[in-house]
Amino acid sequence: MAHAEEAAASPAQPSPGPVATPAAEPEEIALPPNVTCSQKDRHIVRRFIQRIEVVVGQKPWEWLAEVQPKQ
Repeated sequence: MAHAEEAAASPAQPSPGPVATPAAEPEEIALPPNVTCSQKDRHIVRRFIQRIEVVVGQKPWEWLAEVQPKQ
């Protein structure tokens, strides 16, 4: 009976991992004017920006503006 109770207590499926907040589609992210890359690479750059924004909470250029360079 102990096995039946353990089986009933444990979930059938593992719990899902942390759910990321939905971010803007990569095409909706406006790149700063100093970003120079091909149209093909813009999609890749926007995906990286999106990933950084999810982790850090800011766009990379906003976050980097706050970081003071080492003297």
